[in-house]
Amino acid sequence: MNPITFTANGTFLKIQPPGILAVDKDGAGYPLTVAMSAGNAPVASGGLTLSVDPNGGFSASASCTPTAPATSCPYTFTYYAQNSQGTVSSGSATVTINFAPATGLAVTVLDGKDVLAARTNPGVTPTVIADYRWIIEEDRTFYVNPNCTTNPPAAGCPGATTAGLGTTGIVPTFGTNFHTSYMPLIAAGCTGQLSCEGGQSIFNPVTGTHDAAVCDLGNGVCRPDTTGNGFAQHLPREVHLDPTKRYYLTIFPGDAGNPFANGNLSADCTNGSAAASTPGACGHGMGGVPVPAAVSCTTTAGVTTCTALRYTGTTTAPTCTPTAPATSCVPVGTVVPGVTAPLTVLTQPDPFPPSKLSVFIFQDDFPLNGEQDGGGGIDVLSQNEPGLGGFNLTLFDDAGGTGDATGQMTYDMFNQPLVNSLAGTIDPATGLDACPISKISRVGPQFDANGNPIAGTLDPTQLGITGTLVTCPKFESDGSTLSPLAGQAVIPNLMPGRYGVVATPGADRIARGEEWLQTNTLDGQKAHDSFLRIGEPNFFQEFGPAGYHVSVGFANPAIINNRLAGVCNGTDPNVSGSGCTNTLTGFVSTERMSRTPDERLYGSGTIDSFAFTQCYVSIGDPDGEDFAFTKCDGAGHFTLSGLPSGDWRITVFDQWNDMLVDGLSTPVRLSGGTTNLGELAMNQWQANIYTSTFFDANGNGVRDSNETGLTLVPTNIRFRDGSYSNFNNTDLAGNAGFNEIFPLFSWYVIETESTRYKNTGIHVVYDAGGPADGTPCGSAVSPPTAPCGSSTIAANMANTFETVSVPQALQVPGAVYCTTADCTGFSIATPATSAAPSSCTISPTTGATSCTATRSTGRIDPPWVTSEGWQGFSGQNSFLEFGKAPFQAGENGGIYGEVIYASTRPFDDPQLLLHTSWTPDVPGVTINLYQVGTAADGSQSLTLVDTTKTSSWDDGAQGFYPGTNKPYMNCPGQQAQPTTTAGGDLFFFTLYNQPMYLDVYNNGGTPAHTMPNNSQFKCYGGMHNWNQLQPVPYDGMY
Repeated sequence: MNPITFTANGTFLKIQPPGILAVDKDGAGYPLTVAMSAGNAPVASGGLTLSVDPNGGFSASASCTPTAPATSCPYTFTYYAQNSQGTVSSGSATVTINFAPATGLAVTVLDGKDVLAARTNPGVTPTVIADYRWIIEEDRTFYVNPNCTTNPPAAGCPGATTAGLGTTGIVPTFGTNFHTSYMPLIAAGCTGQLSCEGGQSIFNPVTGTHDAAVCDLGNGVCRPDTTGNGFAQHLPREVHLDPTKRYYLTIFPGDAGNPFANGNLSADCTNGSAAASTPGACGHGMGGVPVPAAVSCTTTAGVTTCTALRYTGTTTAPTCTPTAPATSCVPVGTVVPGVTAPLTVLTQPDPFPPSKLSVFIFQDDFPLNGEQDGGGGIDVLSQNEPGLGGFNLTLFDDAGGTGDATGQMTYDMFNQPLVNSLAGTIDPATGLDACPISKISRVGPQFDANGNPIAGTLDPTQLGITGTLVTCPKFESDGSTLSPLAGQAVIPNLMPGRYGVVATPGADRIARGEEWLQTNTLDGQKAHDSFLRIGEPNFFQEFGPAGYHVSVGFANPAIINNRLAGVCNGTDPNVSGSGCTNTLTGFVSTERMSRTPDERLYGSGTIDSFAFTQCYVSIGDPDGEDFAFTKCDGAGHFTLSGLPSGDWRITVFDQWNDMLVDGLSTPVRLSGGTTNLGELAMNQWQANIYTSTFFDANGNGVRDSNETGLTLVPTNIRFRDGSYSNFNNTDLAGNAGFNEIFPLFSWYVIETESTRYKNTGIHVVYDAGGPADGTPCGSAVSPPTAPCGSSTIAANMANTFETVSVPQALQVPGAVYCTTADCTGFSIATPATSAAPSSCTISPTTGATSCTATRSTGRIDPPWVTSEGWQGFSGQNSFLEFGKAPFQAGENGGIYGEVIYASTRPFDDPQLLLHTSWTPDVPGVTINLYQVGTAADGSQSLTLVDTTKTSSWDDGAQGFYPGTNKPYMNCPGQQAQPTTTAGGDLFFFTLYNQPMYLDVYNNGGTPAHTMPNNSQFKCYGGMHNWNQLQPVPYDGMY
């Protein structure tokens, strides 16, 4: 029996099993429970309300008004333990609970639509929602105080003093920091019968009745509920909040399911509960409100001063000095959010109005530019770039973010098949069905040969249901009248969210031999993103006039090429050409951007970086029709012949819509003979990373030419919180590439499976930007360019010349840095062979780079690295090679896992549960490893063997090696300040002495560490940090 102490974030606390038994052990190894027999049951000290679970969990509450200088209120209770033989411990153990004084947060939850109505109608009283679940999280996001934006920071501002830098403070800048991944949970509770799950029942086999129950014992064990109110009710006012910190309060109304329980599918609640005819059938969605800090405290020369952030009764911010052991105080006159300034949370009434999604598919060849250029003809309908009917639409659920879609949408929010709601729309000018998307028009009966109605052909409930989403056809129901709705679709009754819309030619078009190639994209993929709010109308308005949510262009090579003869013989109505003996050639490559501030652009020299796609080339009038089209060969070369003389426009696009079109084109003048355009470098929308997992036969951590790849190895890209961005498996050669990863400027984490085989090392190559390896570069060309590497792994793909290296003191411990990115001759087994950092100077006049020592962007990370943080940019390529080896006899890889925030339970059977892609992990969770044994009575016994905590992205990205000022992550590439003798980067002054934000936050406004090298090698999320690969975990792994 051992004492144990718990600390509460307020005046109530609930601890789950094993709880107080976690520190107790039976001498014979028998399992323990809390004794509940007379004379042995737990005894609480005065004023403590206590309920103890036999398995060691408990809930407790008490009032707390500490007397200074105390900051908490200790209460105790004693208990005895008994083993499975019924033997009670000879002595009791004492449990101490330190409660904190309640802040008294005053919260009012209102129907938001009622509040809006009351602004124009004073007779409306907004509905108060008093029954709700709530959680309070600590808001550790980067905070910009408008009073603290100048250097040096004013008194009372974060950074007013900086450790190691005297009184020279620096204002933390959001652009040079990471966005915080995890927000700690402070407290949670429920306030009424619905939110506290009252009214539940369990079957009583003794009486044969269903008795009221609440499942609050241990991890969900049920017990009789004599009150019928469910869980113990607690209000946000019972929580203690640090006045120096910010929080976020989230509300989950208990009546959210009322519409479902009442079968309410009407719009009765849309305008608020107060206006509803049956308000009891209305519910409310979740809401929330920030809880700002009340004071800002800084410490100078050992004296802490707290300054009110909002105050009344004075023109000068009041201050106070806390009395130890308190670290903060609240001056008189301070406006305390939620106390002297109550909080109001607005919620959306439900059922939520459904959303609509509008789509337009058009012919893009007048000109081919990725945009719809309607016009031409004398009709009200556009002759040029008309809508394309008979295209299938597929909706993918993106779960509100980037990355792989979670699945395909087939049903709407009423569990009905998705439809094009334009089906059956009557054209008022003709009286015909303007969108007859099936043989049965859905607007009237179909007739047989004798003129009799065909049974079942008039069914309004089936309007538009065809088994797939189809755009409205070219003609109205008579088969000859052009439809004004051609190519359009409106998909109704959708849930709010983000959807990816993919359009493909219908099967009938494909059967006729038609070839349609998609010309545009929103951000580099087939799918066009659409964003739908609650009650989204059938149009999208962001800036300027409203339009379709999604407009997708397609070009038909045959239609384009069939125009050339008419252009040349003068019969084409739009373009007249002559001298059609010209030939145009060239080849397509990738446009490579340099790392800022260098704005120079380069071609990659080959199509290799776009090898995963097929490029297309079309030529036409600069503002008119396209008349010749071709496809590139495997090397990216193209040839167009029989072209007329003149000034024309070249548009390049590709099969997977990764090349940026968006109105971009290349002018070309043809005047007889052959014109060779040479290299046409195209910008890619998104970023690429290539991975390989292999058997590392010689253990050097690099994939040599004779080493075999591992097949079907899970290789995934995660977000920092442990949720998934992209899934992949290695192919037969051990490769797993990712070619369409959105450059978020917010780091991803890449992992590979590490349980079947042990890690030998990771060969890491990041892209430094600028000219690609193997292309003409450096001072040898005129004018001089930035230097580039000579690697094989990144030839014509990436630049592996590292102009600015991290100093040796900031290198990854145990890593081997290589002279060339292929790391030939280097091995993780001989870390002493690591190459020295580059030492280079950029001429401020010519831009030429000269170096006295050089190394590449390639390195070999040691086996302890299990995941790599990655930031990439458009058209840039980075590489990871994961070395593996079989475990030896008697060797194992330990136990690997993750702790998941179970916000979604996809299956009723818990044995089938899995980590859904949108679910984050939880950092900082204690994981215990027990050895399973057998007690003398045959029962199972557990012996604690080891313990650890789940990983934290925030700790890895913003943390420091213990006892040092060395950050866990250090990023190369940032130039120093420019001088008269050496070029540099003015952004250095923005980075200068920038602290890690959480280092400032966790230390009360003053950084606990001094960033080395004036923060020149600080890692952060943002474009200026460019491409990076650094060892770091995601949240929740162990």
